[in-house]
Amino acid sequence: MVKNSVCVVFNGRNPGMYCSWAECHAQVDGFPGALYHKFNSTDEAYKAIISYVHRQNSIESSETVEENVSKKEGKANPRVFFDLDIGGNPAGRLVIERFADTTPITAENFRALCTGEKGIRKNEKPLHYKGTIFPRVIPRCLLNGGDLTEGNGLGAHRSQNPPYGKYRPTNNSQFLICTVKTEWLDGNNVVFSQVVQRFDIMKAVEKVGSKSGLTSKHVTFAN
Repeated sequence: MVKNSVCVVFNGRNPGMYCSWAECHAQVDGFPGALYHKFNSTDEAYKAIISYVHRQNSIESSETVEENVSKKEGKANPRVFFDLDIGGNPAGRLVIERFADTTPITAENFRALCTGEKGIRKNEKPLHYKGTIFPRVIPRCLLNGGDLTEGNGLGAHRSQNPPYGKYRPTNNSQFLICTVKTEWLDGNNVVFSQVVQRFDIMKAVEKVGSKSGLTSKHVTFAN
């Protein structure tokens, strides 16, 4: 790392400054939605953090307005599904309830990526979970999916314009399915859905995972 430079990790509403790449990478690895950027001075870093937090607050404020509207209308939460293959063999259909009443923006973005109605990106890759994989599966912890760009858990499609040229907001295509309580994710991630049917499929997926997150077989979104 260049002397006197500062690394900032942008993740949710709590960006933080770190003086070494090791500390920076540790933060990025812990949160799929995080991204880092190097600044030449602490003044530049502080200005970037302030601008980023203001942007995040404005996004949350707009979502709060939609949340209140949804609650007043009393809409029932809709459901989506994933047909999963494990190692090329059909594993079954995972049914997920979206919290449209409390997180309408995130829930709607998730639904559209499930149906594929967003079309394709400029690089001709579809904006659709179909055909992608769970690149990281940690037994008794979480399943990480939704990488539409890289296929290895390091990429994601942004649903909104980032606050700067390189900083992506947390509302992107990646998501986590937690199989146990994960308090360490509180305050940094939005809970926008829950699995309501076929928990046995999640257990089957966990069996091909590992502590490192690497899977012994591909877990694919067949539909």
